[in-house]
Amino acid sequence: TIDHYLDSLTLFQRCLGESGIVEVEEALTSQTMNLFAGWLRDTPISKSYRGTTQRSVHGVHGALKDVKAWTRWLLEEELIEKAPKVPVPKLPTRLFPILTDDELGKIFSCRLLTERSEQADRNKALLAFMLDTGVRLSEAANLEYADIDMKQYSARIVGKGNKERLVYFSDNVAVTLKRWIDIRGTDDGSLFWLKAAGIKMLFRRIQIETGIERFHPHQVRHTTLTMLVKQDVDLHTIKRIAGHASVTTTERYLNLSGSDIRAKHAAASPFN
Repeated sequence: TIDHYLDSLTLFQRCLGESGIVEVEEALTSQTMNLFAGWLRDTPISKSYRGTTQRSVHGVHGALKDVKAWTRWLLEEELIEKAPKVPVPKLPTRLFPILTDDELGKIFSCRLLTERSEQADRNKALLAFMLDTGVRLSEAANLEYADIDMKQYSARIVGKGNKERLVYFSDNVAVTLKRWIDIRGTDDGSLFWLKAAGIKMLFRRIQIETGIERFHPHQVRHTTLTMLVKQDVDLHTIKRIAGHASVTTTERYLNLSGSDIRAKHAAASPFN
């Protein structure tokens, strides 16, 4: 996050320099922000990405969002008298990629999760826990043995902004966790003995082993939240499970297919 802010503010500084604008408080105007937005769209990125050097709408959005947050902070700290309007563009609404039932079957049938080894038991427990709870990559990596309550089938998660929440897992997931804990022991420290980079590497190995086109930790999170909404769990409950600050964020994670929408509409057809 810090690196992202630094990159965005460095871009803003470049824009001011190339536009001949002196870096003083008086330069922080809505007009300057509109200039920066145009500069982001027109200025090519240093390295070609997907065959183009034009900055994507997500890149423009990210930089402007960071600068907007920065100006709001300046106002809160009374370093400026008025925060300028920053034209943050709306992102196009897209369906998040989720795992199909067939892909989930391949993953949990993969030898990396099914062979007789301590690592396979650990891998299955990790994947089962992530799918059942929808935790983020960093949250799974930072989870410690002391955070797990095997009696209540719950886990204490420290999420974004150092906010704590409880997530719950099913009895089937508890079986996989118990099998791993019997191997791992009850010593303090990382529950799955993997850092974020190690979890990413495991996902990559599973992807290669199964031949699935796309497989990454956040995709599992998307899948969890989508499966919950398909089971008619209300958005506010999903929001608490996911650890979102706003239900608006939760809505963006929902990914109903055309057949799901068709079935729900048929069940509640106003005409029928």
